[in-house]
Amino acid sequence: MGSTEDERRQRFTDLYAAHYSKVVAYSRRRLPPEAAADAVAETFMAAWRTLDRLSGDPLLWLYGLARGAVSNQRRGLQRTSRLRMRLDGFSVLRASPDPADDVGWEDPLLAALARLSSAEQEALRLVAWEGLALAEGAVVAGCSVTAFKVRLFRARRHMRLLLNADAPGQHEVTHRKTLAVHKEGQ
Repeated sequence: MGSTEDERRQRFTDLYAAHYSKVVAYSRRRLPPEAAADAVAETFMAAWRTLDRLSGDPLLWLYGLARGAVSNQRRGLQRTSRLRMRLDGFSVLRASPDPADDVGWEDPLLAALARLSSAEQEALRLVAWEGLALAEGAVVAGCSVTAFKVRLFRARRHMRLLLNADAPGQHEVTHRKTLAVHKEGQ
């Protein structure tokens, strides 16, 4: 029995060493730093508990676990935020607002991404940020490859619409460039 426990520990150690940085990056792209660290810890605790159920690509399995951990952390952050708002209503002393909040600059790409549904955001992130293929993204998202393709197609289309809506006149410029490229190819 001792050797199987040693083998299990070694298997986990190898898994951790091989994929820790990717799970950290996955979590950091979705959460603030403190919450991301908690999500990573939660991911590897779940991996340890369910290591015997690992089948297939270990990274995809870990991304699936991380996806759940990120969701848990987001729910916790939302609860904390709601509690803070309720407590602010009782506060006699209020802090003065931070002037930096009024600067008004926002990355248009991140602003558009934030306006997508969570499923659309996750599809784009899995393909663009994590570099997963469609079949791998489907495994992590917990759906069929066809459903993931449709989700990704809709996410890309929605993103284009949001970016074009935020940049008036940009659509026409992009359209002209596309036509010029097609004419050159003929």
